[in-house]
Amino acid sequence: MTTAWLYDGEWRPIDNPFPDLTQETLREFGYASTPSAIFGTSGETPGFTVELYPADEEARRLPYRYLILVPALTAEPIFALDLPGVLALLSVLAPLVRAATGA
Repeated sequence: MTTAWLYDGEWRPIDNPFPDLTQETLREFGYASTPSAIFGTSGETPGFTVELYPADEEARRLPYRYLILVPALTAEPIFALDLPGVLALLSVLAPLVRAATGA
């Protein structure tokens, strides 16, 4: 099984629960099929993008409330358990987003 990551103030490798990262798979596991927030560059602009997918509380199949994808950095999904965790993770990624976008 491939690796995914859990960020809860520190990084921990976990087994990747997804067979792939298609929109169908995201929906099947209870996440939005498109990001609810995109930080950095858009999909058509080269650069660094962070995509945030919150889980639908009633549909989610995993204990992780947030899925974060960083396509330019890794194909491995990153999960956060709760809002404080996802905000801490975004603050860790913010310098990369700023550097890539010139903001």
